[in-house]
Amino acid sequence: MSPDDEDTVVEEGIATHWRLEPKSRETHTLPSRSEQSDPANVLVAITDADERRRYADAFRYVGFGASEVTDGISCLSALRSGAFDMLVIDQHLLWGSGDGVVEVMYHDPSIDQIPVALLSFPSPDESPEGSASRLRAFGCTEIVHIVQQRLAGHD
Repeated sequence: MSPDDEDTVVEEGIATHWRLEPKSRETHTLPSRSEQSDPANVLVAITDADERRRYADAFRYVGFGASEVTDGISCLSALRSGAFDMLVIDQHLLWGSGDGVVEVMYHDPSIDQIPVALLSFPSPDESPEGSASRLRAFGCTEIVHIVQQRLAGHD
């Protein structure tokens, strides 16, 4: 998968990130990541506790380190710790939104190079049909695979 594929949208002027529309409540079955001494660390910033846990568990299952945060302020604080190789963030994240966190990242040289996968879960007032017509829906498994490819250097 690359940023040029029709399933991705790339915004320029910031570290590579994709706007991904996840499918909700999909089970995940992925091959385990080969043993490495220093696994990549992914920060999962999703407001919904069940979705956040599901994504973090999926990353852990394939061998990544995964930490979870619930809001934009905690997300920025965690990113500034320097411990993360990738951010997977909900566009509708509390306290700053995913877009707001990405905007702050753009202006902060300590975190502006961290790749970001910006997820767009349907908001409570948005019908699933309307959101599906805008973007292709990716499942949790597909998003984990995209992150694996990105962190392996296969842009």
